[in-house]
Amino acid sequence: SILEQLGVSISTQVSKVRFVLDWMSLSRRLRKNSIESLMRLPEMADQEKLGAMQVLNLIQLYALLICPPIVPIIGMHMMQLTLDYGLSAVSSIGFGIYAFSLCVVGDGDIDRAYQFAQLSKETYKRYGIKAFLPRLSVIYFEGVHSWKRPVREMFAPLQSAYRIGMETGDVEFAALCAVIPTWTKYEMGELSQLHKELVSLRERMSHFRQSTFDLIIRPVHQSIQSLMGLTENPTILRGEAFDEDLNQKVRRENIHQVVDFSVVHEVILSSLFGQYQRAQELSCKCKRVATPHSGPMAGSIVFFFCGFANVACAREQQNSLQRWKQIRTARRYSRILQKWSIHCPPNFLGKHLFLEAELAALSKSNLAFSKYVAAIGALKEGGFLAQIALANERLAYYLHNEKRDAEAAKPYFQEALSYYRKWGAVAKVDHFLNTAQSLGIVF
Repeated sequence: SILEQLGVSISTQVSKVRFVLDWMSLSRRLRKNSIESLMRLPEMADQEKLGAMQVLNLIQLYALLICPPIVPIIGMHMMQLTLDYGLSAVSSIGFGIYAFSLCVVGDGDIDRAYQFAQLSKETYKRYGIKAFLPRLSVIYFEGVHSWKRPVREMFAPLQSAYRIGMETGDVEFAALCAVIPTWTKYEMGELSQLHKELVSLRERMSHFRQSTFDLIIRPVHQSIQSLMGLTENPTILRGEAFDEDLNQKVRRENIHQVVDFSVVHEVILSSLFGQYQRAQELSCKCKRVATPHSGPMAGSIVFFFCGFANVACAREQQNSLQRWKQIRTARRYSRILQKWSIHCPPNFLGKHLFLEAELAALSKSNLAFSKYVAAIGALKEGGFLAQIALANERLAYYLHNEKRDAEAAKPYFQEALSYYRKWGAVAKVDHFLNTAQSLGIVF
């Protein structure tokens, strides 16, 4: 291969033992250097190694899309070349990938990852190569930023990086800069506005023949259309953006990311529209998305809705063993979100507290009410419209059904309705009002 000709050997079939040994060796080398000392490394002068760095930089896109687990391997090679031969402009990419890797390897060293992310930024500023910004932005905002900073802070920088990518001809990474925030905007933004943005984005992707990225956003776009009431059955992920032909195509061609994302949105829709058994059954197929390689925000929405579906099923479960398994799964997801919230409470704490409130209500704990209230407060701090609405709805039903206090439940029903409307989920508003009416609930 070209890399072997340049003195670098890389394989997609690295054993776990080999990877761990290489990772530990690199970690030992880096412990001997402070972050500041890495910026004082000499300039990389070896043209062969500069070429190798460029090739590694080029193949990271295909690694991100096709085989995410080899991204840390690419990062390790770039770090080793930098330590051995000195700094180059491409070292900023290497530092960024290493920061991303620190978040996904083992238990994740988030604080150190953030330090290397800052080093990546400083190296970028030192060399000032504008064309690298989209690539650095994808690595940083997909894998590092949301562990430490409120997620809403990513929107403006990614939009800027998208424009630069289009200007410099890095269309693929420009597209990724546009795709990354869609998961979070789905939870936080007004759906009709996001629908317009995605229609425009898909048109631009079609123009530039970026079919892969168009496919990646199809599930979230269809989920938005379903929530907006643009489909006959909002619990099924089918419609203009993701029809049955496309569903069969991505499964037949085994396009993992699209298949996985479609399942996640089936779980979300089923959970929101009360199809808890279906949501819980589908949640078992979301494991590939619920990993750090997919980014913390994608992981957190999976843990949130899969955890919620398991608790909801446990409420009706007659089989004691199955009930125990469902509760155990929900507790595991809640603990993961709790651990993540240590680093950035606005992004994860509200989701953790909501699952804790659901579990408390399930166990008839007197702490359920206070946990729901705390969850709503934390979700408001994070700005997650979808979860704020759902938490108010669940608290309202808890007070109405479990505590038999219709008057106390009324303001939470009203707030749930207000936030569902603010979110723009027309189909969910209709479902919410019809369900309440069928139960004789007046608010």
